[in-house]
Amino acid sequence: MNLYHIHISTKAATNVKGWKKTQIKLEKGDIEQEDIMFTKTVKGTDSVDSDIFKFIANYGKLFNFNRFKVEVINNPGVVDSYSNKTYREIHIKTSIPIAKFKVTKLRLQEFGEIHNFALSNNPKEINTSYITQFINMRFLSGDKQSSDIKIKNILDLLGTVGNCNIIEVKDEVSVFDTNFTMDKWWAH
Repeated sequence: MNLYHIHISTKAATNVKGWKKTQIKLEKGDIEQEDIMFTKTVKGTDSVDSDIFKFIANYGKLFNFNRFKVEVINNPGVVDSYSNKTYREIHIKTSIPIAKFKVTKLRLQEFGEIHNFALSNNPKEINTSYITQFINMRFLSGDKQSSDIKIKNILDLLGTVGNCNIIEVKDEVSVFDTNFTMDKWWAH
């Protein structure tokens, strides 16, 4: 049985019991976007439907929703090819020492322009010794094999950056998205 992420994007700043709230700041070149996203991980499609309906019933009048999105976690072969309807996202979580952050981020921005990835972080996350920086890729075409090659190349490239320690790689396939154009600008 597949694991799913349910993402609900809004501008609301309140907390919701049972959902992880994250403030996300995406950037690529001169473009920036900041959103608040609520996430819940569930097993099976019945749970996905149930949790979305409960969220709307309980919080629908409190929030102005920008997007509902459902992703299959760690099963990039769940679809034969990627498109605007079913696209693959990779989120590489890195840790960069604060003292080296500015110079490292500049290198990542340069690489992002060349290799078509976007940077993001949670501006509310505070740590005194390092900053968590995400490298994000979205594949709107191709298949698992072709995107795997690009992902491997980016991971190899990150190994040359220095001061950029890879903590985790999240691999997701979006199977439902009510507002695909919301952040299409950073797609591959």
